[in-house]
Amino acid sequence: MPSKITKWMAAYKPSSNEATEELISWMYSSVKLLEDMEDLFEKMTSSTISEVCQRFVLFYRSSSVALRQFVVFLLPSLVHAYLSNLCDEDALQARKTNAINTENLQNAGVTNLTSLETCLLQICRYYISRSSSSYHSASKSDLRARLPNLGEPSIYHDGYTATEHATDENDIFPMQLFSLNEFNRVLVISHLMRNYLEALAQVDLLDQNKSLLALHSVAKYCRLCERVASVSKHPRLPSSSSVLCDFLVGLDMILYRLDEIDNRTDKVRRTTLTLRTNVWSAIGEIEKRATYNCFSAPLLLAEAALHSRRAQYGARAVAAFSAATSSTPCVDINSLIAIADDQSALPVGQMPDISKSSEILRMMRSHHSSGVEVITNASFRPELVPEDITISEQQQKTSSKDQNTNTSVDFDSPAGHDKHSPDSKLCTVDNRARLSNPGRQQQA
Repeated sequence: MPSKITKWMAAYKPSSNEATEELISWMYSSVKLLEDMEDLFEKMTSSTISEVCQRFVLFYRSSSVALRQFVVFLLPSLVHAYLSNLCDEDALQARKTNAINTENLQNAGVTNLTSLETCLLQICRYYISRSSSSYHSASKSDLRARLPNLGEPSIYHDGYTATEHATDENDIFPMQLFSLNEFNRVLVISHLMRNYLEALAQVDLLDQNKSLLALHSVAKYCRLCERVASVSKHPRLPSSSSVLCDFLVGLDMILYRLDEIDNRTDKVRRTTLTLRTNVWSAIGEIEKRATYNCFSAPLLLAEAALHSRRAQYGARAVAAFSAATSSTPCVDINSLIAIADDQSALPVGQMPDISKSSEILRMMRSHHSSGVEVITNASFRPELVPEDITISEQQQKTSSKDQNTNTSVDFDSPAGHDKHSPDSKLCTVDNRARLSNPGRQQQA
């Protein structure tokens, strides 16, 4: 176990409020602790994962809002680690080999993955129990959209109250009602991401105590969306239309929160620009996945986000600059990063001139679907042409030359006037006059 995680495990003392406050301030500001935790769950080989998962559930069940938010902000990383290890082909092959070679089927990889799965399930259960309104609305709309709860009676069992079967507070996992499978995995992930987005909407992203962990979780959320929606990366993670729609709603909400940061600070921040790039990359991957699997709902949402938000991207990123006359302005990310609030880290020679807005705002190539996308009655309206058509001198010379070369043509035949140039109105009128009076022309 890494030293930071060992310190984190030993520093928690529920009986001491001062120790708890000190632990909270250290957890929200330690980058090394976050890196060690993510590395621990990505490898999924340590024997202490079960203890860490129990500590996560204990924090989430505690009355402290800061401890609960700490676990919630780690949900994108935990879900990403769970899906990656669950669908990893090498990991699956290693589990099969270990299960065949050893008598004990509960090897380290399966045990750690089961512990993480149980942790996510317990967090999901407590989240649904806390949000009673969403729980009742989900149970009334669709019986499949709720998790099993033995507290309610059904055709299979009688309900019971909490006083009849009281559980010990030290028992982190009192009952394992079910496990994640292909039928309820989508619902559990949707509830977990909804829990994360609700916590992100309530926290102040400019708070010095929570901004580091909150913005770090935003980056991990974008990575989770991009990994789940990726078509090129293998193994390809299972996805559905509802999950992609939930991801898009979260990404759009993150964009608004980043705009709020820029409006409150009145300056460009390198962190928000980097996160915006991650958000656009995730939306692009979701659009590709929706196109690949023919998901209509996420495809429409992704297109709407790309059109509506990208058109406002330049003005939202830099409030002092006005967008160009084009309908699709975009910000040059490299130029904006160079003039960010931490611009002192760059050499002086590479600093762009802020006064020249044309160098910062550049024209972006129009989107591939920016043309007429819907066929309506307006698409078939005839174009009104004025009666008086201006004829240039070159067209007059061309028409007169055609008249001289075609004097031997029989004007009685219908093919005679087909060879005349249709580009000139005077030539057409002259031909009609000669066709209407053939006798006068022969006398001449």
